[in-house]
Amino acid sequence: MKIGLLMAALPLGLLWLAPAEAARCSPEQAEAADGLIDQLDNWAKVQAIYQQYGGCDEGDIAEGISAGVARLLVDQWGLLPQLAKLSKGDPALERFVLAHVDATVDAKDLQQIALLAGEACPPESAALCAKLVVAARHAAK
Repeated sequence: MKIGLLMAALPLGLLWLAPAEAARCSPEQAEAADGLIDQLDNWAKVQAIYQQYGGCDEGDIAEGISAGVARLLVDQWGLLPQLAKLSKGDPALERFVLAHVDATVDAKDLQQIALLAGEACPPESAALCAKLVVAARHAAK
């Protein structure tokens, strides 16, 4: 029971971190992660950045990842089935993506994410779309 309360109290963004990923981020890792942010043009690259540089997911790097996630969702909506497929084998990826649909994302993008997820969801991604709607609406508050 106490563990459940603790989990409820944790920020959503921390729930996806595995113990090894929660390690500190060295300056070299931060530089490498920062260099990858502008290359987030598919969900496999988002998966790679969270797997390789999860400990660097804070500050400017986290904001950059959120911007990259938003661009994929808004501009590359057709790739959503790729995210759903990757998430089936790696549920932490879905949590990572949902955590980056956050208040740092432009309000118009959040609105577009909620709209696409609510009205243009591929049938095989329905569960993911429902979570995206919730995340986008929550972030827009």
